[in-house]
Amino acid sequence: GGSQELAGLALTNLEAAEERVYAPLFSRWAGPAKSVMVDNAQLRSFVLQSTSCAESDLDAELFKAAPDLSLTLPAFLSLLRMHALPEGVVIQSFMEFGGGPQPVRPPP
Repeated sequence: GGSQELAGLALTNLEAAEERVYAPLFSRWAGPAKSVMVDNAQLRSFVLQSTSCAESDLDAELFKAAPDLSLTLPAFLSLLRMHALPEGVVIQSFMEFGGGPQPVRPPP
């Protein structure tokens, strides 16, 4: 089925799987223009609800992704990837994996 196919694609080509999931949503916002203005309320709400991007950082992050204020699908996907997890969670996981603040050394 479609979900099994998507799961397989996510394991072999995550970027393609992300595009398959998010492109239809993005297209509804963009229409024939192929880009979305960064002040689009649906876009802004989705980014705030679906990413770790804080509301106080949203304008700056959207401007970084779309300096001309018109967000393309590749820039939208990049924005979602950059804010998939809060930075603190990533750092904490890294520290736990590494056994704490000590550097991880290879075996002799």
